Amino acid sequence: MNSVSRIAANAMLIVMAITYFYKVANNAKVIYLDRDPMFLLSCAILIYYAGTSMSYAIFNEALAISDDAARICLAIIMVLNVLFYISHAFILRRMAA
Repeated sequence: MNSVSRIAANAMLIVMAITYFYKVANNAKVIYLDRDPMFLLSCAILIYYAGTSMSYAIFNEALAISDDAARICLAIIMVLNVLFYISHAFILRRMAA
């Protein structure tokens, strides 16, 4: 599987999330970060895209070892997908409250 373009796109999104963290660290107006939807979304993006980048990066090597190792990489990606969508629902609830 050619994962170079996917990893490059994930790296760009990770850089954007880290840039937001830098902006928040320099801004003293935000007091409660757990109520800021953009902060929660940046955390979810950082976890999701870092995890999927790692899984896509080692998928080919895992496939060379065995099919079970490749399935573990795909299982990690699927679990991260579910957690990412759950975090979206949580963030939308925070925005409504």
